[in-house]
Amino acid sequence: MTVIKEIMKDVWSWHLYNDIKGMDFNGFIAKTARNEHIAIDPATFTDINSLKKFKVKAVILTNADHERDAKKFREFFQCKILINEKDAPLLENVKADGTFRNGDVVHGMRIVEVPDNKTPGESALLWNRILFAGDAVVGKPMWKLNLLADDKYADVQKAMEGIKVLYNLDYDTMLVGGGEHPRERGKEYLLDFFRRHGINA
Repeated sequence: MTVIKEIMKDVWSWHLYNDIKGMDFNGFIAKTARNEHIAIDPATFTDINSLKKFKVKAVILTNADHERDAKKFREFFQCKILINEKDAPLLENVKADGTFRNGDVVHGMRIVEVPDNKTPGESALLWNRILFAGDAVVGKPMWKLNLLADDKYADVQKAMEGIKVLYNLDYDTMLVGGGEHPRERGKEYLLDFFRRHGINA
């Protein structure tokens, strides 16, 4: 049975371990200033009826590979699915209700497009000094940030360089779509990533 926990003020998370990828797939719900809830990359949830207390107004996908339980969430909450306009055509099992682009503010969350990543519209979400990083980086192994497998990228070096857009943003906490969260001191873990790969931040 899926368990959802409040991991910090106004942010809830749950996860499902993926044997093939060897890490957790993480889903999030954030409570906005309007007392509404936004689901981010909703990982598989076994008992969605247990989420009735949330007033989910939208599902935001950080990339096309994170369809996950988006369709189930839309049907249950009667909400919209939103994704970067570059990734919308890549969705396989669900159609987006709306799109966004780099720099947009969606339900209070600033969209930060991550260039040269595994999908053309890979996006991070900046909100209340929290960065939802999607798959731009993953927390694997524990307490380390890394990219996914090399074959996910057209050019691994460019993908590493593209991560720089995340470094100068104003946040304290980083939450990743896959693996273990660095949580606080997210920038320190990102700087460690750059150092290990010989990249100047």
